[in-house]
Amino acid sequence: MSKTLVIGMLLLLCLSALGVAYKSRVHKKKPELYIRDVEMSDDDAIRSMGKPRTIVHSMPPDYLTKPKPKSYTPVKVTPITPSQYRARATGWNVATCSWYGPGLYGNHTANGEVLVKGMTNFAHRSMPFGTKVEFQYKGRRVIARCNDRGPFVAGRTFDLGPGTAQALGFQGVGKVQWRYLN
Repeated sequence: MSKTLVIGMLLLLCLSALGVAYKSRVHKKKPELYIRDVEMSDDDAIRSMGKPRTIVHSMPPDYLTKPKPKSYTPVKVTPITPSQYRARATGWNVATCSWYGPGLYGNHTANGEVLVKGMTNFAHRSMPFGTKVEFQYKGRRVIARCNDRGPFVAGRTFDLGPGTAQALGFQGVGKVQWRYLN
């Protein structure tokens, strides 16, 4: 081996031992840095006197990495008259229903009535207020009156009030038979 090559290798070995890194000509993309406020204990605060109370992280904050909520398309509601309902709803029909009540007692329904525990009512997107409908579920029947708007979930037709759901023995979401009365 030549003396120059040996000297070069020794020099490179000494520099790497001292912590001096060989810089390549390829430029690497620097990671983005994010500053976050950090709570410190009293000991850490004393040690960092005169230094800012922030720590630089290479990870983005949670609010940048969390997925954004999905946007929704509002449900288009076209009101129809009671005679149109009668024409459409002859005999028994089947609809997907849910129910509501606990946590909403004392609030006002869409027509201004106060929701109470035993109220036999239901919510529908466009049915006129005061419309009476008979519901049937697992052999039980109940007559309820429309006094609220909803459900605002795709695929559901009625939101049964607390008294209506209790009279039917209905919980959660399910198929219910119904017919128009007036």
